[in-house]
Amino acid sequence: MLRGPDELTGVQLSWIAALRPEPDVTVALVMVPPQLAAQVGPALGGLLEQMAGHRLVLAMSGAGLTRAGRVPMARQIAEDWNLTVTAPAGDVVLAPGGLLFVGGAEPGQWWTYSPGRDARPEGPRWPEPDWAAADDVMSLGTLELRPVPAGMLLCGAGSPASATQDVAGAVPVRRDRPALLCALGDDRQRHLPGAIALLSLLLQHQSWTRHPLLMIPADGTDVLPLGQALSRELSLGVEVLSGVPLGGDRVVLTGASGRTTWSPFVTAVLCRPDAAAPAPLLWRAPLDGLAQVDPVRPRFALTPDLHLSLTRAGLWLHQPGDRRNPGEDAAVDAESARLDIGAPDPGLPHDFPDLATGLDRLITALPAATRGRQRLIVHAALTTPARTGLADVAARHHLPIEFTDTTSAWAPPAAAPEPAAPHAFEKAPPPTIIDPNLRRRRPRPGGAAPAAAPSSNSAASPVAETAWPVEQPVPSWPSAGSPTDPLVGEEPGRSPGTHWSPDARPAPGAPTSSSTSALVTAKTVPPVAFPHGFTHRSTPAERDQVRVLLGGHWDTYAPSVRRAFTRLPALGAGDLAAAAVDLVALSLYLDDDVPVTASLTASFTQDDRAAYHSCLASALTLLPTHRGVVVRGVDASRLRDQGPLAPGRVLTATVPAGGTALTGTVTRPPATAMYVIRSQTARILHPLLDEQRRAGDVMFAPGTRLAVLDTQHGGRHGMDVVFLQELPATSAAPVPEPSVALSELRQAMNAATLTPAGGGEGWPGYAMGVLAEAETALAGAPGVAG
Repeated sequence: MLRGPDELTGVQLSWIAALRPEPDVTVALVMVPPQLAAQVGPALGGLLEQMAGHRLVLAMSGAGLTRAGRVPMARQIAEDWNLTVTAPAGDVVLAPGGLLFVGGAEPGQWWTYSPGRDARPEGPRWPEPDWAAADDVMSLGTLELRPVPAGMLLCGAGSPASATQDVAGAVPVRRDRPALLCALGDDRQRHLPGAIALLSLLLQHQSWTRHPLLMIPADGTDVLPLGQALSRELSLGVEVLSGVPLGGDRVVLTGASGRTTWSPFVTAVLCRPDAAAPAPLLWRAPLDGLAQVDPVRPRFALTPDLHLSLTRAGLWLHQPGDRRNPGEDAAVDAESARLDIGAPDPGLPHDFPDLATGLDRLITALPAATRGRQRLIVHAALTTPARTGLADVAARHHLPIEFTDTTSAWAPPAAAPEPAAPHAFEKAPPPTIIDPNLRRRRPRPGGAAPAAAPSSNSAASPVAETAWPVEQPVPSWPSAGSPTDPLVGEEPGRSPGTHWSPDARPAPGAPTSSSTSALVTAKTVPPVAFPHGFTHRSTPAERDQVRVLLGGHWDTYAPSVRRAFTRLPALGAGDLAAAAVDLVALSLYLDDDVPVTASLTASFTQDDRAAYHSCLASALTLLPTHRGVVVRGVDASRLRDQGPLAPGRVLTATVPAGGTALTGTVTRPPATAMYVIRSQTARILHPLLDEQRRAGDVMFAPGTRLAVLDTQHGGRHGMDVVFLQELPATSAAPVPEPSVALSELRQAMNAATLTPAGGGEGWPGYAMGVLAEAETALAGAPGVAG
């Protein structure tokens, strides 16, 4: 170890001792101030002469860097001394837990130099922990995941604040488990979609899934709401620390400047996707010798008549019969510690035996930093003697006291206000992706806005004070992609002001009723055309608009998007945030469950639909191509309405038109006719769908042109069949020989097994329906079969 005159602390020496190099490795720690740099060379030469092995770890900042065309110091030592030298290309930091990390404004890494060989990158940490993986900076919009000694830091794009870097460097490194440090400030709601997308990529590394995801706050804000949301969204366990770990069962909170404040008594909680509330995982009692009266939760007997419970935000003094702490869900606050007393009770006021003596004993035993930040919050109705004793203790320790029972000692206490942001995380203004009941208020035609649903806590809720109310229920509309879908325009021949009720949706093949009881009246909005082809990409403004429109529906379709990111790694090379919005829009269109879209489509304006259509068409460009045969169901009567489909006529998809790939065994469409299409550009929907094979697994883009090759009346299974060939998007592209294409389609039909419509999975609405007529554009097609 080469160092200056400054003495090392015992803590620093313990970190150095924890490095534990292998037997044939020599670690040279160069800890010299700049003014002594000239003396490093001779001293280092003397150190090298004492080496016993052939491998050197040179922990000297910049020793692996090439500067102004000069050979790195590590390379020169490797060649001159015939050694294998590992050195940092950047600033090296000694981290708690025994680890050397290459950090700085831009993350660096270690490089290994061997005589006569190319340099080899080794990652940012030495020695490399068991979990080392995903060490590159990953960016998504305004978010970044960047390596830190203990794992990865989730923060805003660009270099994090110096206080955040200091905290990240102070987290002890665990060799068996990485940590996710979070520095998103109070604006976590806006960042959650990007955070989920980034972490979905990170969690593809097995080393990050062996244990519950460990989350640590790095900027002084409470990360529990984010941890709960990630647990639900990513379906995994998340361990959330209340503060920055100090080792053992202690954590410390940090303010915005990075300075430490006080240590919560509940160190960590565990969030599970199927649990309503996080479970306490690690805690420490503020007093020695207390008897724990609950085998699962941190509840202790301070006296026989006075119990003490630990919470993330502080402490709770209460009577043995009290079960619900009014402050249990409060956010951790670096500047103040809650000491809740009692519970609301509409009955007679309580004497609260032992309250004053027990409270005085407790406060006296607290560490000074914690004691000075206590805020007494009294929820119980107390008798005058009990209030007087409590006030005396508060005055003795110079602590503020707050009574939530503000009317009188005999009246039931007023409801405690909901905690302010960031713990109002799931009720923050859009873009909302958690609460499915919240969406942005938009004016209805005629200027009338829906009334907010009544709420028992509207006076205290942050949502009630904004322009983002809970809307009243709206009529149920058809699913996206059905013939009368309000998202894609009206079905020809049907009244534009009526839509099928989900309860009255006709069974496949059943005659439709003209009874008005089966219809719900809705506003008429002119249809909005879709962008054509597979080259269209949505704009940031359109995606922002759709993100607001989706609101809480994001929660419903997020699993589909996560599947797509997992199954299509190439998406990681692009803008994941943009892809997420586009793919959620497409997932909504694919959903055949009518009620899901009810609250969403009712308020769509023409501008809303144009943005939605743009994102939907853009999503199709992200999916792989299906080149093969596709089947689409259609009502034979609708075909007859178009007149004879002679060979050479051209049909087109005016909306995203789905179908089913004709491979193996396929359920016959629940219709009286079908299109059999030779596809060149249809997109495969499997990345968004679940594992089970299902109908409606491919989709054509709006504007796709399909030439009629032949028609067959009453053919296989008694269904009319129209054979179609996809035409190229440009006239310059070659057109496949129609006779060859028709032969391939017939062979595919003969080889496939079509099960009865009622014997397999159902067909979604987007995979059914008539195709519109374009223009005649194909010559030389075979004749019509009878």
